[in-house]
Amino acid sequence: MILLVAPPDDRHAAAVAAGLTARGERVALIDVRNLTAQIGVEAEFRPGHRPGGSLTVTRVDGAEQRIDLADISVGWWRRTWIPFLGADDPRLFGAPVDFGEAFISALEGLDISWANDPVSVDLAQRRTRLWSAARRAGLTMPHTLITRDPAAAHRFAVQNLRTGIVCRPLTKTGIEWPTQDRILGVSAVDDLVDPDGPEVVLRAFVAGADLRVWVAGDAVHAIEHGATPVDEAARLAAGDESRPGTAVDLPVEVVDAVRTLVTSLGLGHAAVDLRRTRAGEHLFLDLDPMASWLGAEQVSGLPLTAAIVDDLVQRVAARV
Repeated sequence: MILLVAPPDDRHAAAVAAGLTARGERVALIDVRNLTAQIGVEAEFRPGHRPGGSLTVTRVDGAEQRIDLADISVGWWRRTWIPFLGADDPRLFGAPVDFGEAFISALEGLDISWANDPVSVDLAQRRTRLWSAARRAGLTMPHTLITRDPAAAHRFAVQNLRTGIVCRPLTKTGIEWPTQDRILGVSAVDDLVDPDGPEVVLRAFVAGADLRVWVAGDAVHAIEHGATPVDEAARLAAGDESRPGTAVDLPVEVVDAVRTLVTSLGLGHAAVDLRRTRAGEHLFLDLDPMASWLGAEQVSGLPLTAAIVDDLVQRVAARV
């Protein structure tokens, strides 16, 4: 059985579940939006054997979902979001620890092959860790500065006056800044950086073509979205899925580097954003282990869903 952790209205997870079912695989879906604190884990570990027992989760509506641990061989974590419950919420009654942590700990204890496990997905959101992994994999980044020092930020902006600066928060969150990913000049950077505020990421803007590279196991597919918009925020507002794109082949060394990056982060599936400069160099911009892909699949014709299904099925076969 393959365990999928995702909201039931996630059309990407639904497409994968349908593909797995069509291949004869059994699928168990845990809905993270309807979880409560009542998570029960009963597991027995015997020497030389996989753990036996069950994982029981209680939904907000009171319904219980019980999964036999012995049946699960492969898992795919599609969402990191765990619903927040206040301290006086009755759904927390009887929970000895934070229920989100308990849920993730229960999943970590499963002796299964994870395509994307919750801890690796979370760690992949840390920018500095991601950048170090990208460099070790052989990928090059645009000139980047982390600071909250106005003088250092000003010098960096002046140094990159001709191209401009792209600014992002150091910590990835679901809340976007008003200026996030817009190309800024010196005065805008001066206004943004606050010595009493959080550290910000300043990146020299490099013109070129946007590429999104999809990795699912050994499969690597790339889509070129054309020249970078003058205002990168417009790209994000429209969403990468809605942008016209065509399938392209990447140099072998770039394919190897991207695959190495994803594997080194403990991930099986991820989308990697690159920028191909006018000189033909491929620069690393970002990685998202939970990116949407159905729209990109439609515009490019690439078998992105099938690649994920294939990887999960291969993981099941390897566990037999």
